[in-house]
Amino acid sequence: MTAFVLPAILVNSVRADPAPGRHEWLSVLPDIVVDLTERWSLRLGRPYQPGGRCAWVASVRDVAGCDLVLKVAWRHDEATHEADGLRAWAGEGAVRVHDSAAFDSTSALLLERCHPGIALGQVLVGAHLIPRGWAQVIPQVVVLGV
Repeated sequence: MTAFVLPAILVNSVRADPAPGRHEWLSVLPDIVVDLTERWSLRLGRPYQPGGRCAWVASVRDVAGCDLVLKVAWRHDEATHEADGLRAWAGEGAVRVHDSAAFDSTSALLLERCHPGIALGQVLVGAHLIPRGWAQVIPQVVVLGV
């Protein structure tokens, strides 16, 4: 087995975070990733670098040969309904969710892989997608000028 790689941004974020349990979560993250790859029968690729602040994210391949992405995150309020939101969009303007799991201090997503794979921080998200997303999640919202 190759060494488990932790992206620098994730490591630095955990080091700077006083939240109880987050350091322990990072220490068991390699075991969590192994468990998820076994659960979903995945072949693991390298994590994306430089990484994000709350999640370990890597390309994976399933038994059918589909290129997917595994996102294993520290559970936090901002991502509580991430899987629900992506499912509501159903692949229209967002990636599809193939599966998800939440347990202990972890949330995990098995996602459609975008190609070529541009980091969100490097692009401007189309403002036209936001009102449509609101309308699907909260049908009573009316957005003018769209």
